[in-house]
Amino acid sequence: GGGGGASGVSLVGAIDNTAYNVQGKPGVAERLLNFLGGSAYALGSGSRVDQIVAIPYDRGSGKARLEAAVSGDLDADGGFSLSLNASDDYVILLIDSTASQPQEKVIAYVTLASSSTGESMVSVPVSHANARIDLGKVSPRAGHGDEASGERKAEDLAVDFSESLDSLLARAKFDDAYKNLVNEYLNTSGGTWWRAQVQFEWYGGGTPAIFASSPPGDISAYRYDGYRVYFDNNSSEMNFSRLCDHSDTLEITPPTAVTIIDQYSGNNPIGSIDNIGNPADNQTAGVNGTGNTNYCYDNVNSEMAFSANGGGKGVFLGVPVGMLLQSNPPDGWWTVSLNGAQKAVFELGALKPVDANDKPKVFLPLPRFSVDGAGKITGVAITWMEYTGAGYQAVNPAAVDDLVADSFIEIGGGTPETSDIVYNGAGSHLLTSATPTKNWSFNGSVGNAVSWIKMGYTMAGVNYAVVWEPGR
Repeated sequence: GGGGGASGVSLVGAIDNTAYNVQGKPGVAERLLNFLGGSAYALGSGSRVDQIVAIPYDRGSGKARLEAAVSGDLDADGGFSLSLNASDDYVILLIDSTASQPQEKVIAYVTLASSSTGESMVSVPVSHANARIDLGKVSPRAGHGDEASGERKAEDLAVDFSESLDSLLARAKFDDAYKNLVNEYLNTSGGTWWRAQVQFEWYGGGTPAIFASSPPGDISAYRYDGYRVYFDNNSSEMNFSRLCDHSDTLEITPPTAVTIIDQYSGNNPIGSIDNIGNPADNQTAGVNGTGNTNYCYDNVNSEMAFSANGGGKGVFLGVPVGMLLQSNPPDGWWTVSLNGAQKAVFELGALKPVDANDKPKVFLPLPRFSVDGAGKITGVAITWMEYTGAGYQAVNPAAVDDLVADSFIEIGGGTPETSDIVYNGAGSHLLTSATPTKNWSFNGSVGNAVSWIKMGYTMAGVNYAVVWEPGR
């Protein structure tokens, strides 16, 4: 263990040594293994555990702070004690440090489960904790193969936190996006990193004109369309010019078949990728019309695009604009290979945003627009809504604000087309009201006529967005 000091919070418990193959302190050589390599396994498939690791994260950037991670060995009975920084929140992992493949290294997330709702906290709010969190015996969580939870449930642990039980339970319901941090943990070696940024998208059930005539009363008309993935990296081996002219071969292989759909053609399938000889690759990518040899995209199979982004080097899946990967991400490991050698692995199945009936498992925005006598949009009020299993209700923004990095509303339209984006202010992370910075009206009577609206938020590198526009 490490960190914390006088401002530390102790996290204690014991790994169930009847459910896991608990091992004592590993040797130094075992910890220096290179974890990048070969074949794929599901998270949680192994049983050997010799370490527990707590990873703090920067909520604003949505990135893991791996340099500040705290690790602890287990005693013969599985006992552990970590001293965590009282100003941070953490994702906690059970580790087999001897694993030779990254896919085998993480055995489970340690979550704080609820005995009343069946949900669990992936992001442990240590920054809201008292001096000690005692999980008790930590065992596999029934029905959730990638999680382990303590015998002391969220209801028992509520006294250890300054947050209310309602806030803890809201956090447990909506924080699965934080499982995305395991991808950064597994794909960072020295100064080289790969990250998965995922965007899930809903169609709002109409064009912007509905807000001028018959605004929706809840989110029941929202239609989940699918997701895009942006694999950001800073690898010196990624040469976009060589990828665009096919000198190098990049392949991204999903764990099972994935369908690519076109949002502007009734969500009709236009292609697919799979793990049995048909990965996404750069072989039909072509240099774009700008002549930039470091930016190209696949306009044949709509699989892949390349672009620089803030010093990183990004690979998009599902292009051009309007193409999505259908449904929930499949369980299992995505692999990224360059010239036949595996470079990164990603587990995205834990991020599923909808249930088996396409009902949202996350909260989504319901906007209300105020308009003056001339038709100008003067403001927007946003209610954040959830599906309860029986219907829809408003979420208390204060209960979930702590999970969110940022949120936004974007309005587009006019001739020539322009756009206007407003983010949350410094006082909160969830946008509950906004004032456009440009003149907009739904009918074009004042300023720019609204053609489309997009609203959403980002959590742990995962974006959730709702779009209202024609052609869907």
